[in-house]
Amino acid sequence: MNLFRLIRKSILRQQMVSFLTIALVPSVILTLVATRMAMLSVEESVRRNLIVLGNAKASALETYANARIREVNLAAQNRTVNDALHQCKKNAIAASGDISKAKPLVQVDSKLVAELAFMTESLNFENVILLDMNQQILFSLKPPYVPGDRLNQGNYRSTRFAASVEQVLTLLQTTFSEFEILDHQRTPVSYVVSPIVDDGEIAGVLAFELEQTDILDVVTDYTGMGKTGQILVGKDVEGKKDEAILVAPTKNDTQAAFKKRIRKHRNEVSPMISAISGGQGYAWTHDESDRPVVAAWFYVPSFRWGIVIEQQFSEAFALGERIRMVSMALLIATAILTVIVARWLALRQSRRIVDVAEAAGELAAGHLAARAPVRGEDELARLANSFNGMAQQLEVSDRTRNRDMAELERNAAALASAAEVESRTRATLQETARNLSQAGQKLVDTSNDGYQTATEQASSVNEVVATVEEIRATAEQNSAKAESVAHLTNDSAQALQEGAAAVRQIIQSMGQLREIVNDYAQEIATLADRTRQIDQITSSVNEIADQSKLLALNATIEAAKAGEQGKGFAVVAAEVRNLAEQSKTANTRIRHMLSEIRKAAEATVLATDKGVSGVDSTLELTRSAGDVIDRINESLGQAASAVAQISNATRQQYVGIDQINQAMREFQQTTRQLSGNARQTQEASELLSELSQELLKLTSDNAMTCNEI
Repeated sequence: MNLFRLIRKSILRQQMVSFLTIALVPSVILTLVATRMAMLSVEESVRRNLIVLGNAKASALETYANARIREVNLAAQNRTVNDALHQCKKNAIAASGDISKAKPLVQVDSKLVAELAFMTESLNFENVILLDMNQQILFSLKPPYVPGDRLNQGNYRSTRFAASVEQVLTLLQTTFSEFEILDHQRTPVSYVVSPIVDDGEIAGVLAFELEQTDILDVVTDYTGMGKTGQILVGKDVEGKKDEAILVAPTKNDTQAAFKKRIRKHRNEVSPMISAISGGQGYAWTHDESDRPVVAAWFYVPSFRWGIVIEQQFSEAFALGERIRMVSMALLIATAILTVIVARWLALRQSRRIVDVAEAAGELAAGHLAARAPVRGEDELARLANSFNGMAQQLEVSDRTRNRDMAELERNAAALASAAEVESRTRATLQETARNLSQAGQKLVDTSNDGYQTATEQASSVNEVVATVEEIRATAEQNSAKAESVAHLTNDSAQALQEGAAAVRQIIQSMGQLREIVNDYAQEIATLADRTRQIDQITSSVNEIADQSKLLALNATIEAAKAGEQGKGFAVVAAEVRNLAEQSKTANTRIRHMLSEIRKAAEATVLATDKGVSGVDSTLELTRSAGDVIDRINESLGQAASAVAQISNATRQQYVGIDQINQAMREFQQTTRQLSGNARQTQEASELLSELSQELLKLTSDNAMTCNEI
């Protein structure tokens, strides 16, 4: 209440509050809406980016695993592997079933060992192991595995390798063992295990040892993840459902593999625990250092891993924070500018009103020459002109009163002369004096009544004039305020119309940009599809080359067995093998080039998706801003129409009241003149009565004197 009372006591404060309300309320609403929509758009862009990156990493790992499984399947069908398995079994039989005492395969058939070594190297594996149906090792290209060891006994029994071999013997399908660090190894290894089928029956098991090198190339590629983005790859810890262990180094800890554990904490979602449980999703959470992050997680079935893509909240939403800060800065700048302009306008108008008030104070103090300065041609200027006209009229009235007083003095002198004449004619005027005395007394009574009536009427007229003057001042203020509000409303409506036109142009341009970006994205997607098709063809060519190389190898072996008759066939087989090797090398280069093209295409697709998302978000934001401006423009149009009607009505009211005020002033002047005339008549009547009495007395005295004489 005190604040409202303080505002009502000053026109300056009232105008500033009006200007600030009209200018700032729409700006605040528009800024809040635009900032909220921008934050939602940034959040959706971050979510989509993390999901796309996570899908790409999980798909790359799954594709790699499937490719290795296909290679081991083909190797298990190779004749060299079957021959090596049969030879190892023969050696065991020759040693009375004790494979540990049998001759090593390299001593029995060095060519088979060389072919197995060549196969292992060409397939980019570290070691090859042959096992029988009892999980007994028959052959190992490299230590520490020794023929005669059993995976289902001793130290190997609890390894993931032993579990995979048992799974293959049960399910009869190729599988990947989980990566693990064994006692004799420093780096984590996995085994791709496949059954060896001979004549439709399971003859043994083939296992290739694989290191993490190729996989680390995928999970340590942080392209498009910023400074704080990182990839976590983990697996479950046996017997602990709320705990996982990392199987690959992280961006911030290169020694984290198989050492660092992740535990579920608090009551929030744990991305890694959810991922290794077979789930996928996106959430805001905290990392191990309790920093807020955004994370997306996926499950990789072939490796039974969970992969988590996370990025710190501060970097992920940096764009949204910048948008919010810029919006707040613009809002503050607008508020400051509005306050400055509002204060300047209000001070300019209130100063002119104060000038008129000061001039009125001087006039009330008796300085009839006081005048108010006139600035401009608006209502306040007309008020100053009207005040100056009133002051001038008062000055003229004062001069007229002075002239009347001089005339009254001249009349008094003339009356004195008449008295002298009367003294000479007293005898004649005695009777007339008596009659005049009687008439003068009656005139005095009548003048007293008329003067009292005129005085009461003048008092009533003065009260009416004061009331009309107050109504006129109020109507004038209302008219000025209505005109100011009408001008401000029209200016705001015009500015909003220009803003709406600019927003419509922006929407049209953003629509054209979106169509261009979509066309570009479709072309890139088509290119990516073509590279995938070529990659499938090269994969087929690679498989054919492997089979051709194996066939050539078998042909060479058969030619060697044929002796001299197979030399020519051996030369042809060697050429076929060389051609297969060259074909595979060229095919490998092509696949590498296609991989680079596919990566570039995928990166371009991701960037294009971000561009489309950004264009869509900006277009939606611009459309929403246009809708808000249109609604504000419509409301301002209605407000402008209402304010114009109010302004016209107020102006008409002011003109009518001003006319009433002028008429009442004229009536007041007439009443004052009537009252003055009545007063003068009363005074003259009293004087006349007194003179009549004196004249009567004088004439009586003169008559008595004359009688005595």
